[in-house]
Amino acid sequence: MKPQISVKYIVPSKVFVVLRSDLEHIAKQSRIEYGVRVTIPSYNTMSTKEPISLRVLADGVEAPKLVGKIKGEIEKLLAGTVVTHDGAPLWHPFFVTPTSLSYLVWLSGANNIYVHRDLRKSQLVLYGGATSNRKVAQHALVLKVSGLSEERQTIVSTRPNS
Repeated sequence: MKPQISVKYIVPSKVFVVLRSDLEHIAKQSRIEYGVRVTIPSYNTMSTKEPISLRVLADGVEAPKLVGKIKGEIEKLLAGTVVTHDGAPLWHPFFVTPTSLSYLVWLSGANNIYVHRDLRKSQLVLYGGATSNRKVAQHALVLKVSGLSEERQTIVSTRPNS
């Protein structure tokens, strides 16, 4: 009897939608090159709000090594890219507001990516899309924070009124 190795991922649907083509590419490549199966739900079985379940499966003596290789590729995608500026995660109190959510949804759609605001860690994470689109979104976020910082600054006059 051959050992079977299986790894399951639960992926938020918004992340899955923007990563789908990359995940399908990994699934095809892993099946052809390594004989590892990656199960991805079809469009008609997906809910737009429920998390998506992915599974990586392989049989045989080499299964742990092969599944580990594909697992690494998938986890790299699922980690996303933290938006940084000057070497630190980009954050501003604006990103806690409902208005910021509208802005992030717009920015996500305009760049075919998903911008996740992680309120617990006070950071923004980009998922999916082309590298150039993620760079455009990151630049837009840096400009947004710069603009917000300038709006908050006030000018105090030290000259007495005459």
